[in-house]
Amino acid sequence: MNHSYHINYVGFTNFMFVINNGDLNNARLTLNCKGWQIKDATKGLEFLKTKAKDELFLLVANN
Repeated sequence: MNHSYHINYVGFTNFMFVINNGDLNNARLTLNCKGWQIKDATKGLEFLKTKAKDELFLLVANN
């Protein structure tokens, strides 16, 4: 999916914006950006794991 947005500041709100637009790949990438609080990154990762169907992503995320 191509979207016209660019995330400069990353946090849970922007992560959810990307998720709600159905862009799981960019949601995964936002988790690698600076600006996250640990608790929010953990919450985001756990939420993304429930949506992801990529076995390699799940393998990495679970370890």
